[in-house]
Amino acid sequence: MTGKYIREWIWHESASTMALDLGSIYRTELNDMRIGVSISNFGGKMTMSGRDLIHFYDVDETREGNNDRVLAETSTDSWPLPMLLRVGIAMEVIDNDAHRLTVAADALHPNDNNEYMNLGTEYAWHEQFMVRAGYKSLFLPNSEEGFTFGLGVRLHTRSGPTFGFDGAYEDFGRFDAIYKYSLVISY
Repeated sequence: MTGKYIREWIWHESASTMALDLGSIYRTELNDMRIGVSISNFGGKMTMSGRDLIHFYDVDETREGNNDRVLAETSTDSWPLPMLLRVGIAMEVIDNDAHRLTVAADALHPNDNNEYMNLGTEYAWHEQFMVRAGYKSLFLPNSEEGFTFGLGVRLHTRSGPTFGFDGAYEDFGRFDAIYKYSLVISY
């Protein structure tokens, strides 16, 4: 569980609220299958307010002598946070000293878009070299996301940290490709 304060602003206007991220994972004994569920951005609505929404108003512009300096505030609509329910499953199809093959899938139900799925797999050789592939936003109409591919390397030291490098390619439709790189140090 994670609590968070969310604030958004445009010039002199801002909106804020509190939200929670909740999640749980259950490990089974069947090929170390993991079943997870999470809810993100569970919280209140947001409404913009600020000094630029306050202005003077003349109730009747056709009359002389009335108060043309009535203080008024423009009302803005509120909107809900983009809440997301995610249910996923992952398991090792192959798991021995030399090889590991993990497959995973998750289904997503956002409150502001259509439902969709993500699929992925990772093959590891001696937990040193990894090959990853997947597909993002399956069944999401007009999605720019799609096929993903990645490679990873891990260097395990005898008594210290593990060093690694990961690289990934993601097809992003008309926005072309996205390349992601990361350096890993773990203990």
